[in-house]
Amino acid sequence: MNALAHPITIFAACALSLAGALALFFSLKGEIARLRREMEALEEKRAVEAGELRRALQTLAQEMEEERQAALDRAAQPRQSMNLSRRSQALRMHRMGAPPDKIAAELGISRREVELLLKVHRTVLETVTGRESAAAGA
Repeated sequence: MNALAHPITIFAACALSLAGALALFFSLKGEIARLRREMEALEEKRAVEAGELRRALQTLAQEMEEERQAALDRAAQPRQSMNLSRRSQALRMHRMGAPPDKIAAELGISRREVELLLKVHRTVLETVTGRESAAAGA
């Protein structure tokens, strides 16, 4: 009789094949369980990070709103105007030769305000000296 055709050999081959298939099945089942645990851990980590990002975003939004409100408050507050003493200080500094940038920095007003003050002052002086010369000529 042929050894390969013997029923015990066939039975043994089937048993080995079944044992190999079962080994692969349980191995794959364990691998799937391990991957599922890893995936759940990653999902949990992602959820925690998403929560942290959400809180950080809310904090930034709140800070931005506070900054916007502060900017609106600053814009709503009247700026210091050019009062008489500042005006006289600016004119005195101009007579001493200080440039408009330096005058503005020292008095805490804008350079444009200083330039406007000097322009108005020159116009007034020209008007006054023009009247005086017209009166002297009459």
